[in-house]
Amino acid sequence: MQTLSLYLLFALTGVGLVLPGTLLPFLVRGSDLHDAGSGGLFLLFFIGTTAGAFCARGRLGRMLLLSTAAVAVPISVLTKLHGVAISGAVLLSGFGLGLMMTAVTLLRSRQVPDRRATELTRLNLVWAIGAACAPFLLLRSTAQLGVAATLQAYAVAVLLCGTPAALSLWHEHVPLEGQWAAWRQLRSIKTVSAIALPLTTGIEAGVGAWLVTYALRDRVTYGMIVTAGTALWAGLLLSRVVFSVRWLRLGQGRYTAAAFAALLVCGLLMLLWAGSAGMLIAGAFCCGFGVGPIYPELLARSLAGSEAGNAAFLLAGLGSALLPFLIGQVSQAAHSLRAGLFVPLAGAAVLLVGLLCARESAVANTTG
Repeated sequence: MQTLSLYLLFALTGVGLVLPGTLLPFLVRGSDLHDAGSGGLFLLFFIGTTAGAFCARGRLGRMLLLSTAAVAVPISVLTKLHGVAISGAVLLSGFGLGLMMTAVTLLRSRQVPDRRATELTRLNLVWAIGAACAPFLLLRSTAQLGVAATLQAYAVAVLLCGTPAALSLWHEHVPLEGQWAAWRQLRSIKTVSAIALPLTTGIEAGVGAWLVTYALRDRVTYGMIVTAGTALWAGLLLSRVVFSVRWLRLGQGRYTAAAFAALLVCGLLMLLWAGSAGMLIAGAFCCGFGVGPIYPELLARSLAGSEAGNAAFLLAGLGSALLPFLIGQVSQAAHSLRAGLFVPLAGAAVLLVGLLCARESAVANTTG
């Protein structure tokens, strides 16, 4: 029961993480936000998620209370806000999501240390299910309110300890070694992971954040916008389905990881030179499928060397914060969002070269 409730919560974080990118065209409508300002919103959002990851410590039940409230309120009112209020809501929702995802991930990692890689892949699979559903949900105000109400109901269940799952979560403790432990534990993370983690999450966040806006500027209909957004997360979902089942895994080591990174590069090239809606959707799917299995496996490898630390989450948050922001800055300077998408393409190329050049021992089990 506890595991199922945690999976439900993690699926809802997938919806929440897609929130800014899906709603961006509606948030900037009627405002003076340009691409640089929109990139600033993404920077605030992922600064919030990184801060939430950093603060994930202590009693899990209390963290869930705080995080569900921090996410539910902005989801329900975001499209009705203007000006500075949008920035505040985006920052608050990011903080809640970072806190929630990190707490659940650390808990599950500690509960099943012998199956850490598989479990973290499954968690990210559940997250991808929520993300794939997000474009359909977030463009409907009633569905937004439903997501917010579900989060609030979960918070009430934890608060009142009305279920065995809520009771066990309230008393579950996520141990950390102190406020600055994560920074000290950066030294324990392999060099290839220290580079690949922020690149992987940054590319995923950057493409997810700007894809809907990019499709809209190519005069794709709103139905196709939803399809393109869903294609990205559906590709990510499918790749994590494959890697969540041991006997379906395609291989081990750096060359398998590099193959997925190469597919990511191909997907980004398709997005950049998409001449039709079909090519745009295919490119989005390839991006999602390519990036999907890399992060959870790198995360599992990093956590295996540091049971209590969340340095890996800080690295991942750094990439998530910077790449969407950089895309906006380049887009504004070049007056072309297509030019901005060269930022994740360059990151994917660095990721591919790094995986190919890394020693096998540094990435062993990252995809196996």
